[in-house]
Amino acid sequence: MGLLAGLFHADVATAQGDPRSLAAVMYPVERSYVSRATEPRRREFAAGRALARQAMASLGVAQAAIPAAADRAPVWPTGIVGSISHCSDWCVAAVARESQECSSIGIDVEPAIPLDDDLLDVICTDAELRWLGRQPAGQRLMLAKAIFSAKESFYKSQYPLSKTLIDFQAVTILPDVARGRFEARLEVNVAPFLAGQILEGRIRIASGFISTAMILSRRMANSSTGGHGRMQ
Repeated sequence: MGLLAGLFHADVATAQGDPRSLAAVMYPVERSYVSRATEPRRREFAAGRALARQAMASLGVAQAAIPAAADRAPVWPTGIVGSISHCSDWCVAAVARESQECSSIGIDVEPAIPLDDDLLDVICTDAELRWLGRQPAGQRLMLAKAIFSAKESFYKSQYPLSKTLIDFQAVTILPDVARGRFEARLEVNVAPFLAGQILEGRIRIASGFISTAMILSRRMANSSTGGHGRMQ
């Protein structure tokens, strides 16, 4: 499947698969975290960890547990940054060695089905709603779903640097699906990011799924003039 093709530069390792068919083994600390979860949730959690270890192995990183912190974020081995996303029938993971140019990663996967119309006002900013209104009517709710996915990737990538939970209105996404890119514009200050700062991510719709990704560096986070994510 080419779902992840072109989302990251060569320093990022990725893995993907169907959680329903992966033979995923969890470490004890991982099993403990989902001990009371439903079977689908345990299956998806296990698949995400297994795929993350598969991606780490391709970087030459030894197998290790990836527990979840109190805030539910994955706890990566020292020197590793990464992100995991899953839905009921697909799971993706991306990892890299932490560096000046790669301080955090965000990735998201969603079924390529239109967003529920009732969620538009919850998820989309006024600027996004205006942009959607200029798109062909038959594409608007699918593009809204792409906006939702891009926000998920942005949230995951900013959180390790800001340690701040933000809502859907805190960032405006402008997708360019044809070019495989999106822009994320901060609407509020989320230290170390500033309102008005623009960051760039990648988007791909393939094989029935939407996948989005973003890489952030501390240089971008500390920039007072904004910057673009390095995704090449």
